[in-house]
This record gives sequence, C-alpha cells and structure tokens, in this order.
Amino acid sequence: MNGGNPPGQILKQIRLALCRAFPNKPKLAMMLRDQFNINLEDIALGDNLNEIVDKVVQDFKIRNRLGNLLDGALNENPGNSELKKLYSQEFKIPPSLLTILFPLPNNIIEPIQQAYKACCPNHFDDWEYEPLESLAKILENLHEIAQGTDN
Repeated sequence: MNGGNPPGQILKQIRLALCRAFPNKPKLAMMLRDQFNINLEDIALGDNLNEIVDKVVQDFKIRNRLGNLLDGALNENPGNSELKKLYSQEFKIPPSLLTILFPLPNNIIEPIQQAYKACCPNHFDDWEYEPLESLAKILENLHEIAQGTDN
C-alpha cells in the first residue's frame, strides 16, 4: 500500500474511516482481536478514540501492514462504504467487486497463494517463507509483476 511511506492524507483517510467504521473502543478492540489476534491495549491506551485509532494506524504503518489493517477492517465491517471507497481508491478495484471480495473467509488465502504460485512460479519464492496473508499484499505483488503483454 503506497510502499513503505504512505502520504499523510492517506493516513488521515484511514484514520477517519476506521473511526467511523468502529465508533467506540470496544468495537475497535473486537476487530483487532478477531482479525489479527491483537490486544488493543498492547498498542494503545486511553479514552480518546481518535488518538487510539491513530496509534493503531501508526503501529500497522511501522510494520508495513496498512493493507492488512484495511483487509481486517473490511472483513469485520464489510458494509462500510468509507472503507470500501478507501480500499477501492488505493488498489483501483471497483466498489462492486469489493462487495464480492469481502468478507473473504480466512481459509481462502491459501488457495490464492497456490494459484499465485501456479501462475507466477518465478516470483513465488520472493514470499514463499512469508506467505501473503492479505488480499492487499497479493494485489500489490501481482501489480508489480510484468504481464505477458509488457515489453
């Protein structure tokens, strides 16, 4: 997702979308626990939701996992139009297709990895030991691979 250093405007959009999708601390904590097995208190403490969400976004940014954060948020709240719009803008996927893609069952990533390996065996080794665990990472890698019609 925008390499390792996304612009501040995208971080702000992510923060606002998360605050609206998970309007209180318990809902945000539930999403992090259900989607990532992460305890919110391990990342951020406090009562101000905006500050808490900012710390969560920064934590995922530092670990270069903002795409995963959007994946998890959409899996948890697939009807949220702001998250869909943000994801759609970032990955150039029409919102109607996102409705089909999300929520993805957790066990679908392995078949996607197998298809990716069959389709792009020369590039699979790049992430063979760090499996792509989110649709965002798969889309980023597929986007970077030269297509058959490229010169």
